[in-house]
Amino acid sequence: MSDAIQGMLHDGPAQKAPPKVVDTMVVKRVPGKGHHVTHHHTSSAHPAEAHMVPAPGGNTGNLENLHDHMEDHMGSPNPGEQACEDGNCE
Repeated sequence: MSDAIQGMLHDGPAQKAPPKVVDTMVVKRVPGKGHHVTHHHTSSAHPAEAHMVPAPGGNTGNLENLHDHMEDHMGSPNPGEQACEDGNCE
């Protein structure tokens, strides 16, 4: 739908949704399966999203997948950490 038509239908130009930015993540351990993660965003225009992060081999004591998932959504690697993950550990 064009912006002109959208404007006529909604009394003004279409508003773009704010960027989708994760504000907080709630993590709950699910024994034998992994971790249930809920992403809450900074804007109410984006509802919370929930999904499972499986634990390697079903071992919920192994947090490698969870750590990688959180890093993908919330931060960047510590100095030297990415190089180590790429096989260049010192």
